[in-house]
Amino acid sequence: MSRSTDGGVNWSEPITVMHGTGSSIGPANRAVFFDKEWLTVDNNPDSPFYGRAYLTSSRFLNTFHGAYAESPIWLSYSDDGGLTWTRPKEISGSHPSCTYQETGDGNDCDEDQDSIPEVAPNGDLYIHFMNNQNKDEWEVPLDFDSQIMVIKSTDGGDTFGDPVPAVQLEDGLSDMPYSVIGSQTVWGHQIRWSSWGNISVNPTNPDDITIVWSDRGTPNPNATEDCIEEAPGSAPNYDPCEAGPGSDLDIYMVRSLDGGTTWSDRLTLEHQPGPAWFPWSDHTPDGTLAVAWDQDTTEAPADTFEHVLKVGAAPSDSLGPVEHPDVSLTHWAGQYVPQPDWPAICGPAGYTDPPVTDAEGKDCNVFHGDYTGLATGSDGSINVVWTGLNRLAVSPQIDFYTGERHDGYAQDAMFARR
Repeated sequence: MSRSTDGGVNWSEPITVMHGTGSSIGPANRAVFFDKEWLTVDNNPDSPFYGRAYLTSSRFLNTFHGAYAESPIWLSYSDDGGLTWTRPKEISGSHPSCTYQETGDGNDCDEDQDSIPEVAPNGDLYIHFMNNQNKDEWEVPLDFDSQIMVIKSTDGGDTFGDPVPAVQLEDGLSDMPYSVIGSQTVWGHQIRWSSWGNISVNPTNPDDITIVWSDRGTPNPNATEDCIEEAPGSAPNYDPCEAGPGSDLDIYMVRSLDGGTTWSDRLTLEHQPGPAWFPWSDHTPDGTLAVAWDQDTTEAPADTFEHVLKVGAAPSDSLGPVEHPDVSLTHWAGQYVPQPDWPAICGPAGYTDPPVTDAEGKDCNVFHGDYTGLATGSDGSINVVWTGLNRLAVSPQIDFYTGERHDGYAQDAMFARR
């Protein structure tokens, strides 16, 4: 990481925080990398750990031959503005629900991703992460539905309690269709999809915690062992488990009022026609929950979506221009597969791109950025960032189907404040 002491005008040389050391697999036969790093700072003046910066990440360990071995959550923290850091350590622990083991022992919860640290107003540290080891919750073997787990430290990250499962998700390999590049996608689109959201602590109550995410809500009734083996399926459908028809991603939440010891049943944050995905949340200074996400404008398959914001009990409100994920300037499906393999369930409906008269599926975006960002200010403002697809542009790239420079909607960093 780098640090700035003048509001981001100048930055230090990069500082190494975590590096791959130590493994039960011999050093000559392993490869280590860190993914999904996340950083937060204790900004609560009354906290005993005021100013401490916490960094978490998934530490992926592969064998020399590239086989996946484990990906536990690691933590390091700094008390001097990032100049020095504690020795990184594994913190994801063990739990009876972590029954599937690739290489681990017992009930190690060491196959994780998407860790997010969050500091409560009293200095307690909560870390949210996705775990894929609860075999009892999979529709079929090797479906790998996630569970969101939370660990808690009351001593500034030096020690942690055992992980607590907050909720079981419906996001396994059989639960959503696939894109032309082999990633799971939102029904009706080709954009890369992931179910995870984030964790937020109420600044007025250190025991009041909320987690948001997006999934299909119920198991896919068409799931079989065979369909998972066929993933991502055959062109042009890319839906080996028949997960698309009838699926409707919604935004859900769970809440704990006892500091993460117990969690509510899943609650639907808001249900609208068409899929919703990539939620992110934060509490305003008065404890009101704000959540932003992507929302299709009609039932799937839709050709447009909006980025929306919901504050408290109010209905969600659009944050900006309508997005166009099915006519992309970059990452368009036709780059990756020939015309017979263009995705069937992706628009726009009736789309032509002369001289191609039937171009549905050709320009569908297979990647529209990763996730949403939302942070509230001390003044009560709500600041949201996302990847927008609403500006028509022309690329230097020649479209080999039309012979002309490729055009479509560019991917832009978007910002809105409420």
